[in-house]
Amino acid sequence: MRAETRQREMKKVNEGETNFFVDEFGDPVFYDKKGRLIVGSEGCSLLLGLGFVEIVDPRHARKAILALQQDIVNDLYLNKIPSVVRHTSVALHAAKDVPEVRYLMYQLIKTLDFKAQFVVSCKSEKAFRELHNSDENLHYDRLVGRLFSTVLHRFKINRICFSSRGSRARRLPLEQAIYKAKHDFEEYYGKRIVGTSFQVQAQSPAGEPCLSIIDYVAWALQRAYIRGESRYFEYIEDKVSYICDLREGKTTRYSRKNRFDINRAALLQLGSS
Repeated sequence: MRAETRQREMKKVNEGETNFFVDEFGDPVFYDKKGRLIVGSEGCSLLLGLGFVEIVDPRHARKAILALQQDIVNDLYLNKIPSVVRHTSVALHAAKDVPEVRYLMYQLIKTLDFKAQFVVSCKSEKAFRELHNSDENLHYDRLVGRLFSTVLHRFKINRICFSSRGSRARRLPLEQAIYKAKHDFEEYYGKRIVGTSFQVQAQSPAGEPCLSIIDYVAWALQRAYIRGESRYFEYIEDKVSYICDLREGKTTRYSRKNRFDINRAALLQLGSS
C-alpha cells in the first residue's frame, strides 16, 4: 500500500481521552537456569498473552465493580468462603475467585461498555530464536508493540494502566515498547501522529477496579487456549474486538468478521513444542 493512500485512511484525532487497562496471562519464560527448554512443563506456560480493555469513561465501571465486591463481602452465603475473605475482599481476580463469584462478575462484565483486544504468542523455540534472538524482553516488548500499534492515534489523551502485582515493576519497558509502537505506526502510514499523548502507570487490581475486567476477560481467553474450554469466552465474546494469534511465525487475526475459532486456537495438541 502506498504511503499517500495510507495517509488518506487515517482518521481525525478525537477530542478527549480514552483509557486502556492492560494485563497479561501465561509467562515469557522459555528456559530454566541451566538453559533447558521448559515450555509446557509444570509452572511454565505454553503461551504469553497480552490484552487490554478500552473504556472511554471508566467511572461507571469502577463504581459497578466496587458495588459488586461489597455485595459479595456482605453476602451471608459467600462471605464465609476462605478465598472471598482472603482475595475477593481485596480485588476480584478470576483465578482466585470461587465459581459463584465468577458467575456474578461475568454477568456484570456483560453489561459494561468496553472493548477488548489481545495478542497471543504461542511459544515456539524456533520462532523465539529466529524472530526474537532468544531474548525474553524483546519478545515481550514486540507483543506490547503489536497490541498498541493501531490504537494510539484515535484520542488526544491515552491513559494506559497495566496490572502490576507484587514488586514486578514494568513501567519503563512498557513505555519504551509503546513509544516504538507509535513510531512504527507513523512509519507505516508515512505521517506523524500529532496532537496525541499517552500516560503510563502501574497499579494493582485493588487500586484500580477496572483491572479486574481485563483479568477476567484474559482468564476466559486463556482457558479457551490452554484447556479448550470455551464457555467463559463465548459468554463475553461480543466484548472482544480483536485477537492476534502468533504461532510458528504465522499470524491469525480474529475479529468480529472472522470470529475466534477454538478448534484452531486451542493448544491441546501442541504439547511442549
